[in-house]
Formats: sequence, structure tokens, C-alpha cells
Amino acid sequence: MAKIKKVENIDPSTGKQYHHDQYLYFCKGCGYEHAFALRSDGGNHGFNMDLNNPTVTPSLLQNFTPGRRCHSFIKNGRIQYLNDCWHSLKGQTIDLPDIDNL
Repeated sequence: MAKIKKVENIDPSTGKQYHHDQYLYFCKGCGYEHAFALRSDGGNHGFNMDLNNPTVTPSLLQNFTPGRRCHSFIKNGRIQYLNDCWHSLKGQTIDLPDIDNL
């Protein structure tokens, strides 16, 4: 099963194509999906393009406010939550959940 999925590349409000591809993964700590954009398409991240065993570089920083910050690395299908995360999984490394089952 896939741990990351590609987002539809159309802006629903305008019907126009986005300038970069986005991908989603489910964060168990926050309880919802997070997105990242690829560096080659104008985004900030590299991705090995393996949806089942993903590696994304550099780290992923979501929700920039300290009270809701989620900061992690995704390597070989696992997510390492860094110590500046707000949630109970900070400092832990777990398998990314299958996103297709959510």
C-alpha cells in the first residue's frame, strides 16, 4: 500500500493547473494529512518517487507556529518526528501509515 499519494494538480477554485506537483502523507501525531511540493517543480523538497517506501529531503516543517509545529524526516517509509513537534509522537520514529486506507 502507498504511504504517499500525489495530489490532483488542479486548483479547484480556478480550474487552473498548479505550477508544481504536491504529495500527501498522513501524520499520526497531528491526525491529518500534510503536503509537500517537489523541488524540481518549484517546491522545496526532493523525493525518491517511491510511494511505498518514500524518502523525502530535507526535513518537513508543517504548521510553523510553535504551539502546532510538526517537524519530521521521512526516510525509507518511516517518519522521524523531531523534538520540536507539539504532539505526543515527538522524538519517536514510526512507520508511515498507508494513506490509501484513510
